[in-house]
Amino acid sequence: MPMDPKPKIIELFNMRALILLALSCCVRQVCGGRAEGEARLRSRLVNASEALVTPNGLNHDLEPIDVNVGMNVYKIRDMSISEMRMEVSAWLRLSWKDTRLAWEPSDYDYVNQTVFKGLPASDESEIWVPDLELMNAEESVYDVSRKSVQVWSDGTTFWSRPAIYKVICSFTDVEDFPYDTLSCVMDFSGWARSGLFVNYIPGDLVFLGSTAVNDDIAEFNVNKEGCRSFKTDYFYECCPD
Repeated sequence: MPMDPKPKIIELFNMRALILLALSCCVRQVCGGRAEGEARLRSRLVNASEALVTPNGLNHDLEPIDVNVGMNVYKIRDMSISEMRMEVSAWLRLSWKDTRLAWEPSDYDYVNQTVFKGLPASDESEIWVPDLELMNAEESVYDVSRKSVQVWSDGTTFWSRPAIYKVICSFTDVEDFPYDTLSCVMDFSGWARSGLFVNYIPGDLVFLGSTAVNDDIAEFNVNKEGCRSFKTDYFYECCPD
């Protein structure tokens, strides 16, 4: 009398269940290990990095740290010639390298990227971030949305923050209104650290979308090709550093 094949089928399904259970355990162990590794990594880096001290340690003999400054412009929300102001919806994008934040991924369960809380010129910040300020703004850049700072294992750091920037403009040559070509400069500068410690480098200025002007101010056209980023160095007699 032939044996009933059903037990073999049940046994096969049981084997599959065991394999899936084993794989599930492995996945949990890997994820748990990476989480533990990242926790150990962040703890070490926060303790090793002084949030108010630049990566060159305020050493005049060292080269200043290079900080690339870029901006992605989504929309010019408002433009008022009478009030000499402009509102821009954009992402301010900063990148630099802080060797104090470098690590060997194999020492931390192969974690090669993590995030930190960044606040300019604040003890609340977990790592050092540039104290870049929009000098001709109605509100401080420090008050924009708080976003995490991304850090990679070689110390490369990237910080992108979306905001609505309210810029005070100095419109000139308004003689043929409304047919004038107007320009408004967004003047970014380091607030407390001079060029001896932080070297700001103009990066990409990108206009996203088919148009950069709000429908409410459609009488204005943006000359995207004429927009550019540039750098000007200032020296003050009062403060050589």
